[in-house]
Amino acid sequence: MVMAVVLLAGQGYAQWPCTETVFTDVNNTTQPLFCGWIERFSTLGITGGCSQAPPLFCPENPVTRGQMAVFLSTAIEIKKPGKVAVVAKSGGDYDNPAAAMSDLASWCRPASDTTTPCLVKIMPGEYDIGSSSLQMQNAVDIEGSGVRVTRIVGTVDSNTSGLVRGAGAEIRDLTVENRGNHAASNAIAIYNDNSWFYIKNVSATAWGATNNHYGIYLTGNGITYMDNVSAFAGSGVNGYGIYSNAALVSMTNVDVYTNPSTNSYGLYFYTPDNWIPGIEMSRVNVVARGDMSGNTYSYGIYNRNFVITMKDVKATAWGGTVYNYGIFNTEAHYGGGRLTLIDVVTDVRDGSQSFGVFNTNTGGDVTIDHSVVKAVTNSVRNDNVSAKFYVGATKLDGVTTSGTIKCAGVHDANYNFYATSCP
Repeated sequence: MVMAVVLLAGQGYAQWPCTETVFTDVNNTTQPLFCGWIERFSTLGITGGCSQAPPLFCPENPVTRGQMAVFLSTAIEIKKPGKVAVVAKSGGDYDNPAAAMSDLASWCRPASDTTTPCLVKIMPGEYDIGSSSLQMQNAVDIEGSGVRVTRIVGTVDSNTSGLVRGAGAEIRDLTVENRGNHAASNAIAIYNDNSWFYIKNVSATAWGATNNHYGIYLTGNGITYMDNVSAFAGSGVNGYGIYSNAALVSMTNVDVYTNPSTNSYGLYFYTPDNWIPGIEMSRVNVVARGDMSGNTYSYGIYNRNFVITMKDVKATAWGGTVYNYGIFNTEAHYGGGRLTLIDVVTDVRDGSQSFGVFNTNTGGDVTIDHSVVKAVTNSVRNDNVSAKFYVGATKLDGVTTSGTIKCAGVHDANYNFYATSCP
């Protein structure tokens, strides 16, 4: 009787009321303190009693050491929720998240089932998965124990996969770090192709390759939702904090940083002429840094044919020896290449020329409101005379240039006000 109380209370269970319907020899009269505990002991499957017909518990019988071992192991095991695999440095179900994900049939669902939700829970520690990608599966989330305490690392060399490859699921509360191997051509931390993918409370870092680094690489017709995400690309020929090839994206609370590269892109959005995806981003901070030698270029945000709405976004670009762009917009087709900027800040410097917001001769319509656009050469520039380029209630810190630019209620760096014209 006491054993039932100790095992269940130790596992955090509360006492149930006594129903006197489980065992004929257990009731409120003879066991007023223990009846509820004993009945719950049975309903949880820890014991079947000492007799089935009639149902007896035999509360006064002694318990052998063997029986106690069974009680203990069963009580501990039932406390673990179903459809969860624990990855830990010791004491877990697996010591490698890739092993847990590839063994779904033993703990989650059969191979034919792609919809039953499951969870890979990763405890604190660093988990090196080597040179093969961790392929996520639909409806199987990966959850760490915190960005600073759970880290998945490896050295995957590929431009069509990442250290973690996404699926129709969520990855959260951890760091993913593709370290290259100092001979690899490409390093991608997180890759998603054609999936509805969620990234939350995650740091994605790629470094150690010789050519291309991608913090997060998105492609195909899927949608990726990011919330409280940081993306970092190391030094190389091309560095991309977040790269999207025709993939829809929603970003909230995102920080992006690229180390010095020949071509440095904080956010890079590219789509074919006949597909016009949309992007919503808010509370996003982007820093793109060129390597300040040779012929180098730096783009805070590069857009080709996407339709993008930015709210509370800061784009910083510097270190390129040739050109530095806060926001670069080009190649508008079939109504694409349109930008709406609200509460946006650009800070651009260095190079032979630097531009806050640059619309090429093929770019689409641009609207800027309640923003601060700062650059050395031109704060805003529109080379497409057919595009509508509107600026309202905005600080333009840098000379504007020719093109169809309409300003309303703007001021320059010295707070000279322009009611209907541009500085």
